Amino acid sequence: MPKVSRIIPILENLLFFWLGLALVLSLAGDRLSIPPILQVLGRAHPLILHFPIVLLLMAVGLLWVSDERLKRAGAQILLVGGNLTGITVVAGLILASEEYEGDALVWHQWLGVASLLLSVLIYFFREKSGKFVRISTGTLALAIILTGHFGANLTHGEDFLLAPIQSKEVDLVTLEEAEVFQHLVQPILEAKCIACHKEGKVKGELRMDQLAGLQKGGKNGPFVVPGDLEKSLLIRRINLPKEEKEHMPPKNKTQLTDEEIEILEAWVAAGASFDQKVTELKAEEPLFQLASNKFTAQKSYSFDPASESTIKDLNNFFRKVNTVFPGSPALEVAYYGSSTFDPSSLKELKKVREQVVKINLNRMPLADVDLGILGDFSNLEELQLNTTGITPTQLSSLEKLQNLRNLALSGNQFDSE
Repeated sequence: MPKVSRIIPILENLLFFWLGLALVLSLAGDRLSIPPILQVLGRAHPLILHFPIVLLLMAVGLLWVSDERLKRAGAQILLVGGNLTGITVVAGLILASEEYEGDALVWHQWLGVASLLLSVLIYFFREKSGKFVRISTGTLALAIILTGHFGANLTHGEDFLLAPIQSKEVDLVTLEEAEVFQHLVQPILEAKCIACHKEGKVKGELRMDQLAGLQKGGKNGPFVVPGDLEKSLLIRRINLPKEEKEHMPPKNKTQLTDEEIEILEAWVAAGASFDQKVTELKAEEPLFQLASNKFTAQKSYSFDPASESTIKDLNNFFRKVNTVFPGSPALEVAYYGSSTFDPSSLKELKKVREQVVKINLNRMPLADVDLGILGDFSNLEELQLNTTGITPTQLSSLEKLQNLRNLALSGNQFDSE
């Protein structure tokens, strides 16, 4: 016991030392020159932070009980945990000088200092009143949780905590809609690079979570040089041996796949455009060929599907209504048997006018039929009217179809006008 009684005053004085040092580093750390030996301590921050968290939360629990023996144990644990918190906070403040910035860092930093301050206040004023202990320890527990939350945001990204329960649905992108950077290159950067090059953590002064940062480059050179693989920092770093310090991503992170490296190299070789569409590339270009393997030719639609019962009712011997591909809400309609065709059957399609994108009326007798009924099919993209006997006057009723892309009219008698 005599040995313990001599250690306690030392630990109590150390609490004020850590608190003072933490405040100095918080307020003037950017104006101080940190020696290399202390930088090593700073980088140990992630290794040592978990132990004081456990001790502080244990102390909070013990200080809430009525048993005096447990309260005394809680005070001793708080004293040890407070000192370890001081070391952790100081180490974190030193680490923060190494290319970290942003709101997440500010919150993490000051909540860490607040946790240390609360630990000191609770230890020295725990005998004042039960109400003070309950409020202060509750506040300390909340500060510890929030400090950890913002620390995780710095390390893993802002959506790290809720990522498992967030929707994992991915919008299908067609080859026609796809953009080179947004749909080919950016997803690779987000998955493998941005964790170390974003707001709050800008390694090498290269920020990759915004277009301006990519175009600006980092302290070691331009992120990409259009058409030049050798001078592009991105391509040089991803092709270094994994053992080299400058290899990206770092060897302890998930590495790029061969396909991802091929896409990034092809993008730079093709000019490293940030706004080019895939369809603007030449078909023989490697980047176009990589994209054609990646994106579906099947277009995605945002409207709701028709009910299965409605589609079933519309199907009969002379008319087939089907989805354009499995799982799509879009429908295609085809008519068969010109001798049995009833023009009034077109009105029945109004039940699915939002979903119909293709109608095949080839060889149906449409002379003098009012095609104005089709004007309400707002999403109609393709209309086959080959050999139907229609006239130019009938076509005028189709002018409302803003999404119509393909109109087949062969085999009809049209004059030059």
